[in-house]
Amino acid sequence: MESLENNELPEQELDRLLREWKARPAPEGLRRKVFPAQERWWRGFWSTSIRVPLPVACCLLIVLAVMAWQRRVPSPAPSVASPSSLSPSSAEMPRFEAVRELQPRIIREQDAQ
Repeated sequence: MESLENNELPEQELDRLLREWKARPAPEGLRRKVFPAQERWWRGFWSTSIRVPLPVACCLLIVLAVMAWQRRVPSPAPSVASPSSLSPSSAEMPRFEAVRELQPRIIREQDAQ
């Protein structure tokens, strides 16, 4: 080996050392860690994640809650149409009037005769 000047080796010496140098073999588990085996598609599906900012997630939850609440609330009863809004074919129907005073009467089975 030639003398070292300023802690540097001449280029020919570096080339010779490089040809002689042998790298250690890679560890057995390295290939598995770098190139994982192809997983089943459903495992990848269930392990996939989507990152959503917190304000967006909160807004989505509020919208879903309002939609669920509106679905639970029954819709108001349909209003009675005025005679002027009835079609000509339905004008022939008898007119019904609202009950002014309701007087309920209970009829028992034995009194039904």
